[in-house]
Amino acid sequence: MKLSHADARRAMERDPGRWLYVLLDLAHPVRCRGVSIWAADPERLDDCAVITDFAEGTTLRIFGRSMDLLEEAASDPAVRMGTRLCFCGGVPEGFAGHAGRHRFRPDPVGRSLDRCGLFGFQTAYRRASPPEGWTVRVAAEADFEEFYSLDRGVWGSFPDEIGEFGIHDRLWLACAEDRAYGGYLWATEAGRAYYDIVNVYVRPDLRGRGLGGALVSRYASSAMAAGRRAYYGYAVTGESAALARSLGFREIYGETVSFFVQD
Repeated sequence: MKLSHADARRAMERDPGRWLYVLLDLAHPVRCRGVSIWAADPERLDDCAVITDFAEGTTLRIFGRSMDLLEEAASDPAVRMGTRLCFCGGVPEGFAGHAGRHRFRPDPVGRSLDRCGLFGFQTAYRRASPPEGWTVRVAAEADFEEFYSLDRGVWGSFPDEIGEFGIHDRLWLACAEDRAYGGYLWATEAGRAYYDIVNVYVRPDLRGRGLGGALVSRYASSAMAAGRRAYYGYAVTGESAALARSLGFREIYGETVSFFVQD
């Protein structure tokens, strides 16, 4: 059955770490208009389908393994050709790529953005110190000027300008004694009680030394000191997922498998 936003919000607020991203969309005055939520039980979201119909295209996420729910949710008018379908936690056994009038073809990329998992709040604080010769500190405005003189192809999705940061965004840098940059962590205030990682990145030639763990550890301790909770979010790579687990973040969903709707 299709849930009203009020019913969905009430059920999801019992576990905000699991449903943080959906709750943020439901609270957004524009984005909430594109959210549809289907569930087998309005009080329990063990089997739940969330459909988002935004400018970048429609995504249908199945949080569960119910083929009946998939067929019901696929009847939503928002589900159309080009829709991305994600089974969060894995494909149901025997899935044949059909739901009602829709057929699904495999994601041509092979590994989707969220294939490695989604993590929530840190449930066990585990400290990780930077390796010898390195420190982690809060970025200063002067750091941006130096960053823009570096090879931008190395630095992932580092923001193009300091103006991209909101008033509640924070940036930590991993720096060597000779002032060389090894990586960064960009976080934002996702809600009054949470800080969410936008991106954590370590220079490719410096990976495996513990810089990522030191950045996440500093971010988590800063969130705690501010009376907030640390939230990890999407793990884009297997290495990122392993880092989240090692530092005590609760895994919400494991691997997902993505398909696209094909009429």
